[in-house]
Amino acid sequence: MFILNDFLQERIKCNINSAHLQIASSLYYCTLMSYEIDINCDMGESYGRLKLADSKMLMPYVSSCNLACGMHGGDYAAIKSSINDALKNNVQIGAHPSFPDFYGFGRRKTNINLDKLKSAIHFQLEYLSLLLDEEGAKMQYVKPHGALYNVLANNKFYAEAFIDCVKQFNPSLKIMGLAGSIFENLVTESNLDFIPEAFADRLYNNEGLLVSRTNPKAVIHEVDQVLIQVLNLVKKHQTISLENIPIKIHCKSICIHGDHPNTVKILKELSIFLMEHKITKKAF
Repeated sequence: MFILNDFLQERIKCNINSAHLQIASSLYYCTLMSYEIDINCDMGESYGRLKLADSKMLMPYVSSCNLACGMHGGDYAAIKSSINDALKNNVQIGAHPSFPDFYGFGRRKTNINLDKLKSAIHFQLEYLSLLLDEEGAKMQYVKPHGALYNVLANNKFYAEAFIDCVKQFNPSLKIMGLAGSIFENLVTESNLDFIPEAFADRLYNNEGLLVSRTNPKAVIHEVDQVLIQVLNLVKKHQTISLENIPIKIHCKSICIHGDHPNTVKILKELSIFLMEHKITKKAF
């Protein structure tokens, strides 16, 4: 007879969503197997008096970091500090460019034309590259931020413009984006390496897209629910949508947002949780 481990038994007592538990329960039939996953986090986004995501606290618990490039957040000091913290912790570095939307933190969709978008992306990649060169660090990948991330997942024209820009800047760079999206197909067709990503702290809709932040349920705040979502994503390649429907997601990297109110707590507990479940944290 199969017996749930202590973690799941405690979750049952707490009455966590039964669909999540149904998936998680089946995972323990394969506890002898080992798995690998990249854990990424947005950093270097502080500017002036606004302080976000202390990279010194977060870097020990991630394998990749997405560094702001100055157009949604990130002043010189914050970005440079994050670069040095990444080097000290052997964390790979990616660029995190956005729409030029400093006051909206890059989370507002803008009607920028494709030429201006390319210019904005190129500027951000060049800017971060200069700061990396100063510290002897290297950019390994590019992950779009915020509203740009969501637009690229669905909009062929914006996605192609973004891909062209990255390709012109450095064709050896990998591109990270939403797993299973139009963006993934277009990057692959362009002969660039795509890193399919999922989110530990966000809910999905039935189409496999992120629930809009305008919905109060979009962000997962409970640490236990985040841990179960990660477990499901890594071992079962699926999670539960907002509408309580299982959806397939094949990812190579999982994101925890740097501006989540529980980021440090989540990453610390996740690090222990991964080891307990034979999942190795490893950069792609």
